[in-house]
Amino acid sequence: MVKSALIVGAGSGISASFARLLAKEGYKVALAARSTAKLAELEQENRRLAAAYDATCAMVLAFVDTHVKGSVGAPMPELPKSLCTLQTSPAVPAPPTEGQFLHVVLNEGAARARAIYERAKKADPQVVLFHEAALNALGYYLLQNGRAKDAADAFGLNTTEFPDSANAWDSLGEACLAAGDLDEAERCYRESLRLA
Repeated sequence: MVKSALIVGAGSGISASFARLLAKEGYKVALAARSTAKLAELEQENRRLAAAYDATCAMVLAFVDTHVKGSVGAPMPELPKSLCTLQTSPAVPAPPTEGQFLHVVLNEGAARARAIYERAKKADPQVVLFHEAALNALGYYLLQNGRAKDAADAFGLNTTEFPDSANAWDSLGEACLAAGDLDEAERCYRESLRLA
């Protein structure tokens, strides 16, 4: 069933906006107004919207047939260049989840995790790969299991992500102390005290 609407006084204002909205939703819109110039302008715009809607629907259905249903080789319709521009770009791999990231720290080392962290931050500076408390807990696990250098690297990553956390700097100081790096431990403890 074709959806249709009659809008009276559609030359401008709310009525014109409503006509645009209905056209975008696929309605066949009949317009009536005192100003034939404004009405003609709105009619042209609605025709472009309807054509764009029809072309977009055809493209989506062809995409579903080809890529979801598996009808490989099905022709993809061409979208009129006057209606839209289609741009593709290679997919960007999703960043690891927090669990995956912590797994890398534990099993492959914090140096490998830092490389993943830096690559993810370069792609999206707002990405969150881990929570401070989660990496801190893992750092203490490493420290308690004789992996002071790995713990220091993990805590260092925490201070990179959370530079204003007194706790992150205190934990890094503890790992540096356990690893025998007294100067770095002192620097970290001083930073922790400054932030506290």
